[in-house]
Amino acid sequence: MKKIMMTGSILALSACGTSGGSDGPTFDISDDVTAFAAEADRFRVLSPTGVADLPPTAGFVTYDGQISARTTRGLNDADVIADIQFQIDFVSTEVDGSMTNIAVLTRTGESISTTGTLNVVSGAEADGTISARMEGTIESIRLRDNQPGGMTFGRVDFTGNIVNDDSTADGLFGSVEADFEGDLPIPFAGDFYASQQPVAP
Repeated sequence: MKKIMMTGSILALSACGTSGGSDGPTFDISDDVTAFAAEADRFRVLSPTGVADLPPTAGFVTYDGQISARTTRGLNDADVIADIQFQIDFVSTEVDGSMTNIAVLTRTGESISTTGTLNVVSGAEADGTISARMEGTIESIRLRDNQPGGMTFGRVDFTGNIVNDDSTADGLFGSVEADFEGDLPIPFAGDFYASQQPVAP
């Protein structure tokens, strides 16, 4: 599995090759948008995990990944990416998690960074499917002059499946739909994917 995501990775990867000058630093997520879309396409064809093959023991299993989406209104035809993490307990069926590093690539080629975290407010696993809602507030950052924008409240819904990638039940894939109200109107729809992380010793 191609590992793209670590905490802060979108900002770190996108800052590579940036330059200063009179306009200050630049920020470009176009390569990330392409890479995340390609990884979503790879996950799309993976087989769902059968109920009998789901992890049998209690305790949270952690999955890290990304979203690959496009706006449905507001900033028209913009790409949206973000880092996500889910924790799933297959015995209690509880789902927890968060979304960070939301970033936008507009149709004019401008990249927009944000700060802030959305957290799971409701979620459950059932026979290898998951559903979850995340909510939270983000703030957009204009990288050219490092000035913050206004606050935006986001509500994001996830629906998907546990899938088999390199081994059984080691991936997630599904659809994501979001509504954002405030300074950065980026309601979007698209895909999410994530890979199971090793259990800490």
